[in-house]
Parts: sequence; C-alpha cells; structure tokens
Amino acid sequence: MRLRLLLYFWCLLMCSVTTAKAHEVQLGINSELGFQSNVLKTVIDPKADGIFILTPILKLSQPQEAFSYNIEYRPRFSAYMTTKGINGVDHLLRGEGSYEFDAKDTLFFRTDFLRTRQIRNESVIDATGQPLTVSSANGTSQQFFLEVGWERSLSARTFGTASVGYDRWDYTTEDNIDNQGFRGEVAFNHVLKETFIVGLNAGARYRSFAASRVSSPSYNTTLNMNLSFDYRISEKWRLRGAGGPAGVFVEEQDPASLTVSRFAPTLAGCEDGIPCGRLWSPPPATECAPSFSGLPLLLGCPTSSQVGPGVPGFLTDTSTVSLDPSQVDFFGQRTRSLTYFLNFSLVRRFEKGLATASFIRNEDAGNGFGTSTILNSVSGQFKYPLSEFWDISLFALYTFRESVANLQGSAVSARAAVDAGGQPLTDQAGRQLAEADALVATRRISNFEQQVGLAEFRLVRKLGPNSRFQFFLVYYNQRDRNSGSAWRSFDSVTGVVSYVYTFDPYQL
Repeated sequence: MRLRLLLYFWCLLMCSVTTAKAHEVQLGINSELGFQSNVLKTVIDPKADGIFILTPILKLSQPQEAFSYNIEYRPRFSAYMTTKGINGVDHLLRGEGSYEFDAKDTLFFRTDFLRTRQIRNESVIDATGQPLTVSSANGTSQQFFLEVGWERSLSARTFGTASVGYDRWDYTTEDNIDNQGFRGEVAFNHVLKETFIVGLNAGARYRSFAASRVSSPSYNTTLNMNLSFDYRISEKWRLRGAGGPAGVFVEEQDPASLTVSRFAPTLAGCEDGIPCGRLWSPPPATECAPSFSGLPLLLGCPTSSQVGPGVPGFLTDTSTVSLDPSQVDFFGQRTRSLTYFLNFSLVRRFEKGLATASFIRNEDAGNGFGTSTILNSVSGQFKYPLSEFWDISLFALYTFRESVANLQGSAVSARAAVDAGGQPLTDQAGRQLAEADALVATRRISNFEQQVGLAEFRLVRKLGPNSRFQFFLVYYNQRDRNSGSAWRSFDSVTGVVSYVYTFDPYQL
C-alpha cells in the first residue's frame, strides 16, 4: 500500500508540473553469483553458502528540464544453494528531483523506500519441547524516508534553504523497536570568494519509539545548530565541514496495564516467604519474558512439567495488573544530554582518479534498538581507471553506534495466593501458588553499543556502453553489547561476480 501511494505521488508530480517532454525510461538487469562465509550472521559456528542474485532495474528520469527527476526501483531476488528457508525478495525504491520556478527559487525532494529481510539463526521449541535452531528470513526491516525543501537565492552571493523531512522504521521482530521521526531545518550560505563558502544551519528533530517487551514508549527531541564551510584548497584538494552543539531531550512513558495469567506455581530456590514463579501471557507458551531467579517476580516461559493438571483454570485464569504506585518514580523519566554533531569530508582529485575521506557524527534511528542514538562513522574511498576498459575502487567504513538514553524494563510482582478464608492455594502437586500483583521496575539498560567495520574491493571490466562485468570482495564485522556486557561479534566474507546490462533509454 505504501509503495502504491509513493508511486502515485511521483506520477502526480510528473504529470501535473511538467509537460510531456523528454521523459526517459531505462531498463536493466544485474545478475550475481558468489559466496558468503556466514550467511546466517551467527556469532558461533558460521555457515558458508553460495548465492545467486537477480536484480531487475527500472529507471524513470527527465534530465535537463525545469522539472528534473530520477526515480529507480530495484527488486532483489536472492537464492541460496544449500540453506533452506531464506530465499526471497528485497526491495529498493529511491528518487530525487527538483523544479526551478525561476532563477531564484527551486523546489526539491528526495525519497527512499527500503524493505529487507533479516536473515539469521532463530531458536524455536519443537513439538517435543526441545530447543531447535533453524534458518529464518521471516523478520523484515522496512525504512521510508522523504525530504522536501525550498532553495532561494537571496543575493548574488547568498542563498538559503528550508526543508522538512519524515522517516519511519518498521520491524517484524520483537527485539527491534519501531520508530518514526520528523525534522525541520533552515540553512544560510554565503560565498566569501570563489573558493570559500561559509554557512549556518539550525534544525529540530522529533522521534517517537513504540513500546517493546522491555520498554515503554519514549519520545526524543533534538535541537542542533551548525557552522559550515566549503573550501576549495586547490584544483586537487577540497575540504568541507559542519559542526555544532546538539541538545537531546528524552521522555519515557509509564507502562500500560498488562493482562497476564493470574496464578503460577512457585519455584524451588526462592527465598523463604517470598513467592516467585513463572508467568506467561495467555494462551500459554506464546510471549515469554526473561527469567529472573530468586526474585519475587513471575517471569519466563512455562516448561512441559508446569503445563499440567493443577488448580482448575490456573493457566487460563487471567488478571490485569497496573503499575505499582510506589514505582512511579522509576518510570516517566525525562533526561537531557548535551552532545555535538560533525560532518567533515576531504576530497583529493588525481589526473584520472578520486579519493575521499569523511567523518560524520549525527542522530540515528537506533537501528531498531532503544531510544535516542548517536552514530559516528568514518569512511574512505578510492576510485581509479586502470585503462579505457578497467576500473578499480576501494572502500572502507567504520561505524560506532551508542545509545544516549536508558531503556526502562518492567515485570509482574507476585504475592502468595490465598483463598477466601486466607488459606494458601496449591495445585494438585502440592506446590504453593503465587498470584500476579502489580507491574514493577526490574532493570535499566544503560547503554547499547554497536561497532561495524567493512572493507570492499571492486574491479570493473567494461564490455561496451551498456554492459560490464564486476568482481567485488567484501569483509564485514559487527560487534555489539548491552550495558557493558561482553562483546558479541560475528564477521562475514562475501565474494561476487556480476554481469550488468542496461538498455538504451526510451523517450516517452
């Protein structure tokens, strides 16, 4: 549905703002054959496999007109040779365009839609109650981004830009958190001389995170102001940069009431006089929370021995519990933090090639984890034509993602279950029953950290104006941890040979 609306929006722009002139359609195909050393992105016991990828390419464009645009759609069909359950299709749709009203005013837009499958190992419980690890591509990650802006020439040397943007991240896996963000920015730039431009921009961003199994909804507001410059040092060197302070304000919402199983049998190993057990959302064996042993809490998943005869209805009898009034101070937190954003790039041009290096520090959607997040990235790229037919390129990237605010978790506290006469309730096995009491704070994830390193080597052989062979080798490493725990990491090597063919553009 979202995809159809986006295509309708683009069609509306093209049909209403422009004349039927110089529109181009271009088709192409990209076929890839390669291998991956860790197709399921596992920390231990990686599995290698071969992969075949087929990517049709559709481009719509109108260059060199008052209204110019470029729209591209690439569905990506991937098939693995031996690993079952992870074949499928990913989608990429992106576009950009501008409309020049006159010599002073220009309207522009940029948009992206990305839907990818999260391929991984997934643990499930089979029919006998035993844990089983299977290959899975059921989880998906979906991103939508749209920016619309206005650029105006204020004088021969000064121009200003105002823009608004919206982005949304949706996940089908419970460990990731859906979120959406709105932003607005105003920027002014002034040409001091032909080789030196200075600027000032200010922006505000608002992001809301949905509730998850370990956190309540939260809301972030980020205010930022940057000074910027663009300095052409010489014909070969160019330096660009922007930076300034940023304030991050986070508000967490109190957890909503929760409907859970009312009773659970107490467990061995609990402190004397303190009821503890396992509690699951009805029906049994669906959503399960982490276990906390030795605490007066009802948490975790039922085992085959617990899902048995007991007090009639103790598995199906439900209770709605709300936040314990004594726990209010642990929730609804409002935090403030002061940080900074930076964006620097250095470009070196050679007689034939090009080298770039950049550092970016900015607000991020959190990659599906938690509340406000800062993303630091360092990258470098080198491109060079070896001859008329051969091109080579190298690319390296390092990112460090860290959460700014805390995640608040909740659980269900327990009390001893008694009948109307005050006598303890037991199941048929004689086990004392615990009864759900209220929601309480259990833990705070103070920080999430993730590091990603990537290196790519690419070699291109041009066969003609419309076709080329490509060989690329990619090394990928990812490390992450919660609250100072031990790092969990995995790496993967991908090698691919591809053939790309694009047909000549067809003018509508």
